[in-house]
Amino acid sequence: MKINGKSFGRFLLYLFVAVLISLFLVIGVSAADGEEEDPPVDPVSYGIYLGGVEVTEENCQDILGDGLSKYDPETNTLTMKGGNIVGAVVAERDGGKYSLWSEREGLQVEITGTVDFTYGIYLASGNVTVRGAVLSFVGASGGTTCITAETGSISILEHSIVTVKDGEETFRYTYAFSAGTTLEIRNSSVKYDVDLMECDIFLRAGGSMQLTNAWVDAKNVRLFLLTEGGKLTVTDTSFLAVTGCYRGMQLGGDADFRDSTVSLNTYYSGILLNPIGGTTFRAQKCNFTLRASDYEALKTEVLIPSWNAGIANTSYGSLNDFLVVCHADYNTAEASLEHSGMYANQSTVDFSDCNLTVTGYTTGLFFRSRGEKLSLRAGSTLRATCRKAAFVALVADTDTVSFGSRVKGDAELLILPAGKILGDYGQYLVTLVLRDDTLKTERDVAIGSPQMVLDAYTGFAAKVGIETDDLRALSLAVPLIALFLAVLAAVGVYYIYTRICKKKKTAALPEEKSDEQKTEEEKGNDQHD
Repeated sequence: MKINGKSFGRFLLYLFVAVLISLFLVIGVSAADGEEEDPPVDPVSYGIYLGGVEVTEENCQDILGDGLSKYDPETNTLTMKGGNIVGAVVAERDGGKYSLWSEREGLQVEITGTVDFTYGIYLASGNVTVRGAVLSFVGASGGTTCITAETGSISILEHSIVTVKDGEETFRYTYAFSAGTTLEIRNSSVKYDVDLMECDIFLRAGGSMQLTNAWVDAKNVRLFLLTEGGKLTVTDTSFLAVTGCYRGMQLGGDADFRDSTVSLNTYYSGILLNPIGGTTFRAQKCNFTLRASDYEALKTEVLIPSWNAGIANTSYGSLNDFLVVCHADYNTAEASLEHSGMYANQSTVDFSDCNLTVTGYTTGLFFRSRGEKLSLRAGSTLRATCRKAAFVALVADTDTVSFGSRVKGDAELLILPAGKILGDYGQYLVTLVLRDDTLKTERDVAIGSPQMVLDAYTGFAAKVGIETDDLRALSLAVPLIALFLAVLAAVGVYYIYTRICKKKKTAALPEEKSDEQKTEEEKGNDQHD
């Protein structure tokens, strides 16, 4: 084959082009291999954990994959319609475990249906609404709350049933239910059924607390109910009961009880109004039962079981050391005003149509006033069996204590000038004494604290049963009506009597003759007249 120069040149050109293209392809592939791929984009997270699962934009429509919980970013609302929430997240703030934990601003949580939480709910910000739900907390170890809305509210509404019960391990709660603002329980029940005293505060509200047709039943808590400044309202046949707790109610603001029942079985105080004063406590048509158990009950029902559960072992060397410290704390409380069925300092207290039963405390009702009034009126009753006194008041004015218009029962109200002994604590001592007893001064020196008045006198009525009565419009109406009818009857009798007498007098007068019957002499006399 004969190859000319022209063909050979063309061949070399084609070969050069092919080599050049191959080179460019190799360089391109190498460059492509050298380029880094863009990192995968993480889904948007919302700072919410439910059942140990972080809520993101990818799973927010079905957080746990069971179709029962979702989060709407537009309304900032987490909705739960049921489920068994087993998993948890460990919070850095306290190392506790939480089935629902959120640091999202203003989160709204709405719970309906039947929901079981192994651990509790904590919201740094936002509100929790339980509506028509059956909600339970098992009480597994590791958390510090059932529901806490740090800066928000808690609402348990529309025939919801909320239960807290023991799990396999002891659950140490700081709060069972704690709201930074408002705590509301309406037409619902809340029950705390835990054998060991491992809850510091059961119900707590930084603002107001509203219990309307609410059934609240608890046991073994250190403090049953706390308001830190807002108003407590208990109405519409609500029932509040606690057994085996250190303290019943500590109220930092006003309180209004109506048509409800309160039963507090405590070891220390029953109802403590704001020690600083300036609050108002009103109750109408209510039943209060305040009962204090002694130290032996505290030891056997709470202290020893707690020790056996291993709770106290980390702080005390032995059970005996633990009991010695606890007994000293109990004696301190017993010797102070803390061991009262109700203690009110410079606050207004008004019971109307109420029944009070106070048992076991050092003092039943202890009242200190610089012008505020305490009233037990309109058919109220007080039955007390206390260690030293059923009722003691240190007041500046004699009219600051009112037990209605009259007191019926085995005791009477005594007002005693005692400015020298009371000193800065008042000018008058008002108390109840039995009708056959007298109040005697044990020492004629000024007391150093309000509770020392119990040692300055003897003769306080410790066991009493009295009923107060007021002159009401209804009670006055019957005698006034009877008096009116009596006066009316008397007027009627007088009117009839005068009419009869007038007729008799008229009948006794001689009948006047007509002009035709008169003689000429009589007619002349008439003309003369």
